[in-house]
Amino acid sequence: MSEDSSTARFSIILAIHQNADIASPFIHALSLASLYKGQFEIIDVRVSRTGDDLSVRKTLEKWGMLPEDSARSDVGKVGIAVKKIVQKGNSHKNVGKRIAKRPHDLLVMGTDGRRSFSGLFGQDITGQLAQSYRQTTLYIPRDAKPFVDKYTGSVTLNRVLVPVARNPDPEKAVFLLIKLLHACKSDSAAIT
Repeated sequence: MSEDSSTARFSIILAIHQNADIASPFIHALSLASLYKGQFEIIDVRVSRTGDDLSVRKTLEKWGMLPEDSARSDVGKVGIAVKKIVQKGNSHKNVGKRIAKRPHDLLVMGTDGRRSFSGLFGQDITGQLAQSYRQTTLYIPRDAKPFVDKYTGSVTLNRVLVPVARNPDPEKAVFLLIKLLHACKSDSAAIT
């Protein structure tokens, strides 16, 4: 983590790119930010943005964390500091610049599932970012069963798979997982 963990706010960056589902990664990242009372940064690097609703405030209202018709400034009362950046151009470069400029604890990205993971050695943005910046990353595959209820924001984790290797050192990822399980009161989840 970039600052002393006793005083630093947990920070999550949600990178939204063209080829992935956006709703599920958004819901997961926002729920985690609300659990941690942390910083939530959305970087939207899509070329076209049609038909999506990425309103932090409206989602928090739906979850009952804010009253209906709340003001934009009310989001801070929930304990979340939100920043949204919209950029066009090279997705990898724009998100990478932001990660390099201000490291985050967790990068959340949507994927197209197995097809995206097969592109880790090709031009897939999710793999490029995680590898290039050694960023702890939560991938949300398009067809995966969510662990966040989109109607309430509640988190349910019963089983977690953590892929580890000698390089990079898995310590940070495991520490973040334990912190997550504690925050969402899922301390009894099975970890593989």
